[in-house]
Amino acid sequence: MLFLQEKAALEKKVSDMEDELKSLPPLARIQALRRGNARLLVENKAMLRTLAQLSPKATLPESEDL
Repeated sequence: MLFLQEKAALEKKVSDMEDELKSLPPLARIQALRRGNARLLVENKAMLRTLAQLSPKATLPESEDL
């Protein structure tokens, strides 16, 4: 149940971000996408660290590319 709520919240967040991007000029879109990408990379790494702590068998990927 919590998973579905989180999924719906993330889908709404993505939709809101898409609407925001559509209203920006091209250069601002690229800059916003780069900022969003950097933020998502940080969030993904944080989630991987959390999962690694929760699961003793889990390992972090060796590559920086996610």
